[in-house]
Amino acid sequence: MSLASIWIYPLKSARGFELQSAEITPTGLRHDRRWMLVDLNGRFLSQRELPQMARLSVKLSEQNLIFSFEVQSLAVLLPPYDLPEIPVIVWRSMIQAQLFDSSINQWLSSVLETSCQLVYMPDTTRRDTNPAFAPDRQVSFADGYPYLVCNLASLRELNRRLEAKGEVPVPMDRFRPNLIVEHETAFAEDNWKQLQLGEHVFDVVKPCERCVIVTTDQQTGKVSKEPLKTLAGFHKLDGKVIFGQNLVCSSESGWLKIGDRLGTQA
Repeated sequence: MSLASIWIYPLKSARGFELQSAEITPTGLRHDRRWMLVDLNGRFLSQRELPQMARLSVKLSEQNLIFSFEVQSLAVLLPPYDLPEIPVIVWRSMIQAQLFDSSINQWLSSVLETSCQLVYMPDTTRRDTNPAFAPDRQVSFADGYPYLVCNLASLRELNRRLEAKGEVPVPMDRFRPNLIVEHETAFAEDNWKQLQLGEHVFDVVKPCERCVIVTTDQQTGKVSKEPLKTLAGFHKLDGKVIFGQNLVCSSESGWLKIGDRLGTQA
């Protein structure tokens, strides 16, 4: 049992990419969901409204965050920044974020065919997780918690059920996890209270409720009914479709790497 894959998604709801190792920070993995698109009122945008965001890829170089959409690309300098701040809204949170200039916003608005603005969460901004589940913890622009873990055995079971219905199996990118683990038992993660990866301990704070984003093909942006329909037929908790678990880490620094040994506590 081990950590099979590590993913970050620098721009919330755009494509992510895999890393061989990643740095732990107080808000999650470094660079994960620290950039975000908002509408002209400062409210966050995601694949729920804009499934074409799945076609917006993001890469990191030494100095830049590089956005690509089909044959077009745009390089944005990595922080720190000297930019104006505006209030932005992420679910129930209203926080301050740094606003990029109009040329960057015009490029993103053009390729996504909707008016939007790019913002960044500076280190001076603090966004708290839900204190009912994870008191005194921080999170980036992620929906609710700093880490999301998914189990490859669970994906295999879901795909077995999809194929039995004549449906096409789906890759793990539909679920947009940070940490993908190899465990012998499907949905064993539903019973975990803690897990350890290498020297780092994570508390399992809340199952991940699934929405329509999992029906969006992360390569094409096309939307269908699966795998949400099949998942809803066999894996619900309190009426909510579940896949994966939200985590917080006991460490605020350090590194994770692919191959780190997985230990679990129910």
